[in-house]
Amino acid sequence: MNKQPTTVRTYLLRGAFLLSVAFVIVMPLALGQTRSGGSKPSVAAAQANSSRDMLRSATQTHGSAWLKQLLPRVLQPASTYMLDDGTAEDAIGLTAGGDLVCLNEFAVIPGSETITSVSIAWGTPAFPDPSLDGLPYTVAVWSDPNGDGSPVDADLLTTASGVVADQGTNTFITTSITPTTITTSNFFVGLSIDHVSGQFPGAFDETDPTFPFRSWVAGSNTPGGANLEDLTDNDIPVSTIESFGLIGNWLIRADAGVGPTPTPTPTPGRIVLRANTD
Repeated sequence: MNKQPTTVRTYLLRGAFLLSVAFVIVMPLALGQTRSGGSKPSVAAAQANSSRDMLRSATQTHGSAWLKQLLPRVLQPASTYMLDDGTAEDAIGLTAGGDLVCLNEFAVIPGSETITSVSIAWGTPAFPDPSLDGLPYTVAVWSDPNGDGSPVDADLLTTASGVVADQGTNTFITTSITPTTITTSNFFVGLSIDHVSGQFPGAFDETDPTFPFRSWVAGSNTPGGANLEDLTDNDIPVSTIESFGLIGNWLIRADAGVGPTPTPTPTPGRIVLRANTD
C-alpha cells in the first residue's frame, strides 16, 4: 500500500546552473563538523575554499542546461528515506577521477529501523553520459554512534555491490542488502564508485528547498582506494557537500522493510509455510 514518504519532497522542475570552482592541489581537510541542538556544522573558510577543487559538476564542464519536461511526481512508500525530489539537475564527480563516496544522513523513524535496500539514481538528464552505464559500485549503510548527524565517527554496518544502469534518466536502481537494523538515532546510506576524470556519476538534486548538512562526500584519488570503514581516512576526508561550494542533496535513498522473522518450529500434523525472502 502506498503512503506519503517519511521525508519532505520538493517540486520536480528544475535546471542546472553554472558553479564556479577553481582547480588546486588536493589537500586533506581537518574535520570538526557536528550538528548538535539544531546548530550547523562550522567549517573554516580556508578549509572550504581549499576543498572546492576536489569535486566538479557536469555543468562546470558542459555549461548550463535546463530540463525541458516536467516529470511526474511518483509517490513513494512510507518506508523510503529520501532527501531528493526525484530529479537530478546536476551530477558530481571527482575532478581528477578516482573513488567517489557519497552519503546522505537520516533520522531513524520508529517502525522503519530495518534497511533492506538502497536506491540510487545516476548522472543527470541535463548531460546524459552513456559511459556511466556498466560501472560497478558499492552501496553502504553506516550507523551514527554519537547521534550528532556527522559521519566522522560513522560505523560501517553493511555493503553490497551493483552495476550502474539507466544513467541520466532519474531512474532509481535498487540494490538489495542484508537486512540491517539501525540501533542508533541517526544513520547514513551511501555509495562508492570508481570513475575517470570527466565522468559525473553522482546524481545531485538542487531544487529548493534543499536539506543542508545532510549530504556528505569523501573520496580517494586511487581507484578502489576509498576507505569506507573510516571515512576520515581518505584523500578527501568526509565533509558536507556545502564545503565544496555545492548546495543540494544526493539522489540516494534507503528502503526500510520488515526485519528478519524467526522460523517457526513445526509441530506434529502441522505444515509450516515459509515465504521466499531471497
